[in-house]
Amino acid sequence: LPPSKTGTRGVLSTRTLTLCHQLRHGNPTPSSNKYDDEEGTAIISNKQQRINSGGVPFVLVSGMRTTTLFQRLPYLPRADAYVSESGGRIFYPR
Repeated sequence: LPPSKTGTRGVLSTRTLTLCHQLRHGNPTPSSNKYDDEEGTAIISNKQQRINSGGVPFVLVSGMRTTTLFQRLPYLPRADAYVSESGGRIFYPR
């Protein structure tokens, strides 16, 4: 990520980007987080089914300044809302 005005650099892992993408667009492979009933049939929790199907609202919350958020926006995962300055500013993309 580009440095902020104070010179600090943010780090965003590829694993984080993958998980954010799965929340918004779904997981093409079944989850390994399954529970078996008495008959051995796999049961996935409602929460996991929702994550697998996608469409989970995603909000990015950070303590960074708003100017830094706007500078880094092209590098961040697409979110339903962005929160900067530790909750002081909330933005909803169009």
